[in-house]
Amino acid sequence: MASTCVPLTKRRLRGVCCDMDGTLTCTGAIDFAAMRRRCAVPPGSDILAHVHSQPEPLRAEYEAILIEEEEAGLARMVLREDCKEFIDGLKARSLHRALLTRNNEAAMHRTTVLLEDAEAFNIMLSRSFEPVKPHPAALHHICERWNCHPGEVLMIGDAHDDVQCALAAGSVAVLIGEPGDATYERARPHAHYTVRSLVQLLNLIDALNGDADEAAGGGAASAAGVLALDPPSVERATVASGIGIAAEPPSS
Repeated sequence: MASTCVPLTKRRLRGVCCDMDGTLTCTGAIDFAAMRRRCAVPPGSDILAHVHSQPEPLRAEYEAILIEEEEAGLARMVLREDCKEFIDGLKARSLHRALLTRNNEAAMHRTTVLLEDAEAFNIMLSRSFEPVKPHPAALHHICERWNCHPGEVLMIGDAHDDVQCALAAGSVAVLIGEPGDATYERARPHAHYTVRSLVQLLNLIDALNGDADEAAGGGAASAAGVLALDPPSVERATVASGIGIAAEPPSS
């Protein structure tokens, strides 16, 4: 059943946590289908959870396969065309920036190499930080490091585990992708907002922070809506024409 909640507290967003593959980089660099096939992952099962549940020496064999496939993907990895503009925009807005991925260290650091910006992120966490997404531990750790309330942090990702991580942490869940894509459609009903590009996300941040400022000043909230700090029941709203934000409340 769809549900909404009445915003009780309005806060400005202070930080953005980014997924890597399919969010900052283009989808397809890492062959997840090959990972599943080579590690005998049952349909619908989580790859990492399946690998970690295996007894030794099979677990070590499967972990080596994951690293092999990730290393093969490094050569194919390219940034989204608006990724550098997005990072620059976050910096210009004085927002904290984190990278949170289920990939290994080498794949994670490849992103900063492609960005040609060693200071793109304040915090970077790979799957070496456990438990991994969708568990909220890493996002809570990031919020503690930034001294932020989870509701002041936005999580952007392209998959269900990103959205679930944000919801479990009490943060704002934003899904990036194209309608019709199977991965996108699985996560879409649960996300607070959806965008098709990282530049659109900057517009969303401005709209949400603008609403927080207006609410703090005693004015009425704009058409964009306000942040509700009781996720997963954050209201969705259209931010601006053509921005691609979902307009209905998320499913409970």
